[in-house]
Amino acid sequence: PNDIESMTVLKGANAAALYGSRATNGVILITTKKGSKGRKLGVDFNSSIVANKPGYWPKYQNQYGGGWDGEEYIYKKFLAANPGSTMSYNDYAKKYSYNYVDGNGGGVNDAWPINWGPRLDIGLKLDQWSTGPNSPWISRPNNYKDFYSTQVTTVNSVAVTAGSDKATGRLSFTNESTPQGILPNTDQKQNTINTSFTLNPTDKLSIVTNLTYLLKSSNNIPYTGYTGVGVDFAWTERDFDTKYLYQQFKKNGNVSMWPTQSDNYYYYYHNLNGLNRERGYGNVSATYKITNWLSAMARGGVDFYRERRKSITQSGTEGNVRKGRGGQFNQTDIFTKEQNLDFILSFDKTLGNIRIDGLAGANYRDNAYNSTYLAASDLTVPDLYTISNVKGAPTASMYDQEKRSNSVFAEANASYKDFLYLGVTGRNDWSSTLPANNRSYFYPSVSLGLDITKGF
Repeated sequence: PNDIESMTVLKGANAAALYGSRATNGVILITTKKGSKGRKLGVDFNSSIVANKPGYWPKYQNQYGGGWDGEEYIYKKFLAANPGSTMSYNDYAKKYSYNYVDGNGGGVNDAWPINWGPRLDIGLKLDQWSTGPNSPWISRPNNYKDFYSTQVTTVNSVAVTAGSDKATGRLSFTNESTPQGILPNTDQKQNTINTSFTLNPTDKLSIVTNLTYLLKSSNNIPYTGYTGVGVDFAWTERDFDTKYLYQQFKKNGNVSMWPTQSDNYYYYYHNLNGLNRERGYGNVSATYKITNWLSAMARGGVDFYRERRKSITQSGTEGNVRKGRGGQFNQTDIFTKEQNLDFILSFDKTLGNIRIDGLAGANYRDNAYNSTYLAASDLTVPDLYTISNVKGAPTASMYDQEKRSNSVFAEANASYKDFLYLGVTGRNDWSSTLPANNRSYFYPSVSLGLDITKGF
């Protein structure tokens, strides 16, 4: 963000004419900062600290805890079916709904209790995993929130700028660090170098260069989608004691979890999902002012990144211990590159009460993507995550994709006395992904506008 000067949103026909079908939903143009003319040498330093906490939480009920068939309605049906019974609701709950012994089915519904158990916060006393025998059966409305932390991100950047009448330049370095994310044992850091130079050798010629190189890494990035603790808590009992869970993890590691065939939530985030990305992107453009109303621009740009993702599952998980496995891992290596070449003629001319502006141009775009994937379902030496340590046959795959397109496009806008407007755009693309005899497609647009406040 410290390198951004402005952002512009293009929508509709204008976006499609310039950027093709990829701009169906619009385009965000980001202009990076440049050096200033007349500033011989300047140094700017910016530092910020941002604290983040989850802002939105699921709405949970806190009336019933873990177990099954614990509602008073079912208890009353039990009494009706057993005339003369004087069993209290507390005794019914312990005998039929929930009571903890070992978390593995040795008690009453203690292997997978979910939230169909006895009513909370009415004075019941049950045997529980975290608080022991005959302890108060109470809700813990914040047990979900207790799992998350406050994320602190620091951003420090330094920029050196210089400029004269003929040339300006800016070089910046930004370090962004999040040593602890909102979820336990997650992190991210990024270092970015950005440079921009502008040369004006004559009054008619301008050459602009923008280059950015960044390194991003994380030892553990949280998974997204229907997985992880965020999903687990949707099924976790409302009486569940997250703070006690953390104490057990610090004391015993991945044991003492309840139910017993589950991993401690805090241990789950020690199964790392690492990422390392190297990215470079930029462009060089030259603009020549042919007349006071006509200019030509040639531009070339590239955007590439290399990324390695490695996910590991330790041998100490409940499933691996039970099955005697040494752990698992998978690794994905990705490379992607996009190259663009553009040539654009732009015009803007006024003829009396009529103003005409627009452009005509061509684009060449080349995309390449390839990836390799390796995975091991078991390891000979526990927790040694290398392909030579795979027990059995590894899983391997690779994928390659290439795409090339050539395009011509034009846009013209006319206005009369600033109240009547006419716009016309057209673009034709030739895509290598289409059949050879049908690679061309054309998409035009016409718009007409009237400003009645100025026309009458």
